[in-house]
Amino acid sequence: MTNAKASADPPTDPFEAAPPPPAKHRFRPATKSLPRGVSPDIFGTSGPPLPFAKPHQGQATKTGLPPAAPEVVPWPVKGPTLRELMRMRPEPPRKPEPETPPAEPGPARRAGRTRRLVRIAIGVLCLVLAYLIPAWMMSGKVLPGTTVAGVDVAGLTASEAAERLTDRMSALAAADIAVKVGERRFTISPLKAGLSFDVAATVADLPTGFPGPFDVLRAVFGETRLEPRKSVNEAKLKEQLEQIAAEVDRPASRGAVVYRGREPVVVPPRSGLRLDQQAAADAIRAAYLSHTAPVELAVRMERPAVSAEVLDRALPAARKAVSAPITLVNGGRKAVLDPETIAAHLRFVPDSAGRAVRPVFDARAAVASVEKELLDPATAPRDATFRIVGGRPVLVPGRSGRGVATDALAAAVVKAITGNGERVIPVTLTTTKPRLGNAEAARLGIKQKVASYTLRHACCAGPATNIRRAVELVDGRIVRPGETFSLNETLGRPDPARGFVDGPAVADGRLVTRVGGGVSDLATALYHAAFHAGFKIVERRPHDFHVSRHPLGLDAALDYPGTDLRWRNDSRYGVLIQAYIAEGTVTVALWSTRRYDRVVAEVSPKRDVKPFGTISGEGSGCVPTPGANGFTVTVTRVFHKDGAEVKRDAPVTSVYRPQPRVTCAGSTRR
Repeated sequence: MTNAKASADPPTDPFEAAPPPPAKHRFRPATKSLPRGVSPDIFGTSGPPLPFAKPHQGQATKTGLPPAAPEVVPWPVKGPTLRELMRMRPEPPRKPEPETPPAEPGPARRAGRTRRLVRIAIGVLCLVLAYLIPAWMMSGKVLPGTTVAGVDVAGLTASEAAERLTDRMSALAAADIAVKVGERRFTISPLKAGLSFDVAATVADLPTGFPGPFDVLRAVFGETRLEPRKSVNEAKLKEQLEQIAAEVDRPASRGAVVYRGREPVVVPPRSGLRLDQQAAADAIRAAYLSHTAPVELAVRMERPAVSAEVLDRALPAARKAVSAPITLVNGGRKAVLDPETIAAHLRFVPDSAGRAVRPVFDARAAVASVEKELLDPATAPRDATFRIVGGRPVLVPGRSGRGVATDALAAAVVKAITGNGERVIPVTLTTTKPRLGNAEAARLGIKQKVASYTLRHACCAGPATNIRRAVELVDGRIVRPGETFSLNETLGRPDPARGFVDGPAVADGRLVTRVGGGVSDLATALYHAAFHAGFKIVERRPHDFHVSRHPLGLDAALDYPGTDLRWRNDSRYGVLIQAYIAEGTVTVALWSTRRYDRVVAEVSPKRDVKPFGTISGEGSGCVPTPGANGFTVTVTRVFHKDGAEVKRDAPVTSVYRPQPRVTCAGSTRR
């Protein structure tokens, strides 16, 4: 068996590559024990190498035999070595080592822990004491830093705080609240509006119990600001706002065709204003005890859905409607509605869609001045009214009777003015209730005189007769709440058939004579009374020149049908007009329920004085006059209530032209 040369590839036998053991450890069996023919050199002797032994590099074999053929390996096998396989073998599980019990803390460690616990306990105790001591001192009193509407109540008991708040807040609680709507200003009395300072509820809000930790911190480092509690009587507050709304509200106008005299004019549509009473109540409640600046009250706009062009198209029909009088007939009785009377009670208004207009005739008001001419006084209805007895108004009961059926009359008038038929209308009589019943009259609140004025009227028979006739038509009239009184509508046309005669009147800046002259003295007395009673003045025009017996800036001209005196009863009460003449004077008194302590007229000095000139006249209508200078004055109406000014109207300016000195041809007067 030949020893083949060692291969460079890994041996197939893992032990083949191991180096031979050292010579001294080699196994050398005894020669005697070897079989025959076996040399002991095979066991690694130091003798010559075996013929098949692998020579070292560079060393030739001494046997002379050819080298052994390399070992044939079918294919190389790559994989881990034996050592790697040995390392990959899992290690046997280790036995868990027994746990070593923790060592007992030593005395020094235990002492440190105790000291830390003691320090924590002392800190907690200090915190508790830092809270409890001031909390105990503050309990039962209002916490420091507490104010109510700027009033310091800190450190007081509940009763002491109530006394201080009552003392400090009483003036603020009773102060009037200033409000404004646009440019108009009003004042509201808290007492009448049901507003008051609720002391008990405010004191209940004060922090007076045993305080908590956060309360103590806030008391020491901060402050507590409380709002005062308020008590509100909603019914009284609503009543005050309704009074403001009555002066502020302006309903939207759809426009109409009305008359100035006999000439129709278009009143264009107009947006309205309405006080937002709910928002106003909220604003006043919030401002009470909080603000001194005027409270702005909100209003809502109301816009009409009618165009002025629709109204313009009705002007031709409106002119035709007053082109002739209308005669009313009841058997043998007749009454005439002249064009001015028709115009005074006729208007053309838009329909519901706003695309056309229709005539509306107030037959009830129009026939009031002529109804007596159509009816038998014994059976005619009579309105309830009042008579002044012993300085007090006493109710005069009304009654039902046979009167004109005004609904049928209104329809007949509309048919007559829109058609081409005869303007003679037979009236229909029906059982008619009085316009003012007894129960309604008793609820009007007519109980005291609210204003009066006495004026010396023009001399001589003519003016006295006309004023007496006008007094008969005005005396006893009742103006309901919200109603507008027109002196021209009440008096009607001043013609001889109705008891009027010639008297002095002003026309074109000159004194002339005409039927009904002198009635402006009654108009001036009525205007003066309505002014000082505080009613809303709707229409008033001063005389062309100042009449010496009339008050400056408080006179009123009257010229039927154009120049009128109108005022509106803007109160919640009815108004009785009392008028009478005595010893050359005319007196007008208004009876109702007083709303103001007094109403004052602030009259400016005369300014822009213009001298008069001299003119000549002739004819029976010429009235000689001495002449007077022209000038301008301004009057401001101021309202007082409960001893204070509550409002004032916008100033009203009256411009008087110079009254020329008139000489009449053929007259001995100069």
